[in-house]
Amino acid sequence: MKRIIISIFSVGFILLFGMLFGIQLVSDELGMFQPVPMEMSISQTDNQEKDDIPYSELVDKANKAGNVGRFNFFSDLGESIANGLNHVSRACLSRMISFIHYLNGGTLG
Repeated sequence: MKRIIISIFSVGFILLFGMLFGIQLVSDELGMFQPVPMEMSISQTDNQEKDDIPYSELVDKANKAGNVGRFNFFSDLGESIANGLNHVSRACLSRMISFIHYLNGGTLG
C-alpha cells in the first residue's frame, strides 16, 4: 500500500513539474514576461454606477501608497521568496535546456 501511494505522489509530482516546465518554456518562447491588463469596452464603462470614485482620486491614492511603501513584513518576505524562487527556477530551466541542447549535438555554454 505504501508503494502505491508513493508511486501516485511521485507521478503526480512529475506531472505537475512537467506542466510548470511547459508553461514556463512556452511563455519564454512567446515573450510573455509581464501580464497584459484587460481592456474595458465602451459598453462596460456605460454600465458603471454614477457614484464611482473619480479616476484622479484613485491615481492620487496610488501615488501616495507608492511613496509611502509597504510596511508589512510578510509582504516583503513573500516578495523576496517569490523573486528567489523565480531566479532558481529560471536557472534550473536554463541548465536543463542547455543540457538537452548538448545531448542533441550542440555545445555547452
